[in-house]
Amino acid sequence: LRAFNPVSSFRWARGMTIVAALMTVFFIMQLVGQVPAALWVIFGEDRFRWSATMIGLSLAVFGILHALAQAFVTGPATKRFGEKQAIIAGMAADALGYVLLAFATRGWMAFPIMILLASGGIGMLALQAMLSRQVDDDH
Repeated sequence: LRAFNPVSSFRWARGMTIVAALMTVFFIMQLVGQVPAALWVIFGEDRFRWSATMIGLSLAVFGILHALAQAFVTGPATKRFGEKQAIIAGMAADALGYVLLAFATRGWMAFPIMILLASGGIGMLALQAMLSRQVDDDH
């Protein structure tokens, strides 16, 4: 039963500096990654005066772009630049996307920015790979 307790994993990782640091970065990246999903409807309605249909379409486009980035960009980028650089590139793509989104004044502007936001996902996958190599198979 103890193996199913998520808190015990954090206690275990606390003693391993690298794993604890990577888990902290993972938590922050996950938190940042949830912001658009949580606020997209409000943002789209307020900033662009989007209808429910347009918001749904934009979320579908983002989902497709995200899947394409994970399927076709993550592997080659990680092989070419390494995991650490892929993490940094993913964070940079997210940050730039959020900054550009803050200045977007027309609804169509959100769609090219979504390419950057979807590309930010490469960082998360590289981080998960790096984290999984730091831990034995039985943890």
